[in-house]
Amino acid sequence: MIDVVEHIVTNKNLNFLFDNIKNCLKKDGYFILTGYFKGPSKKQLFYVKKWNEQEILNHFLNYEVIKLMPFRSNNLMCLQK
Repeated sequence: MIDVVEHIVTNKNLNFLFDNIKNCLKKDGYFILTGYFKGPSKKQLFYVKKWNEQEILNHFLNYEVIKLMPFRSNNLMCLQK
């Protein structure tokens, strides 16, 4: 999921998105996303919210963090189920 999560601006929709992703991933499957922020979470525009790293990780508590790294103007996260 490249540069998508920042366009999900409500907690309800973020929960819905991540619940669907978790239901689709098989055991040992990988989930890669970008668009999260290292600093505090903030809503920048009507259609952009910078979710922070911990807010994303809170949705994937039983997943292994494989990689966290800079990517373009954001960050990249790779998780394994």
